[in-house]
Amino acid sequence: MKRKALFIVLTFTLILFIATISFATNDVKNGISNVTNTMVDGASRLGNDVKNGINNAAGAVENGAKNLGNAMSNGMQNIDNDMNTDYNAIRTTAADMTGTNGNTTNPNIWTWVAVAVAGIVIVGLVWYYAVEHDTER
Repeated sequence: MKRKALFIVLTFTLILFIATISFATNDVKNGISNVTNTMVDGASRLGNDVKNGINNAAGAVENGAKNLGNAMSNGMQNIDNDMNTDYNAIRTTAADMTGTNGNTTNPNIWTWVAVAVAGIVIVGLVWYYAVEHDTER
């Protein structure tokens, strides 16, 4: 009798374990499938977000470079326009330099006179030093 009871209990326990394993296998299989789908969906969304972020950053850099180029071009155009409108030439003809055109107080002539006098003084000092150096020996 003990053998029959033991056999029945073992058989019942074995059937219970097999049924539990079968149910658990389906639950685990479904759970893994759900986790896999969630991870694939999350990775796909993350990839799209990264791609969109990079595209947005590239667009911002491109627009910034275009704006900088336009600003530089406009600035150079403004400089060119200002130079063309504000340009004044000063005449430096021989008549202007010598004052033969009736202008006797031309500052250019006095500048050249001062440079010539300074040159003559320098040449004189060099000559004086050279002569003095020769006479001492």
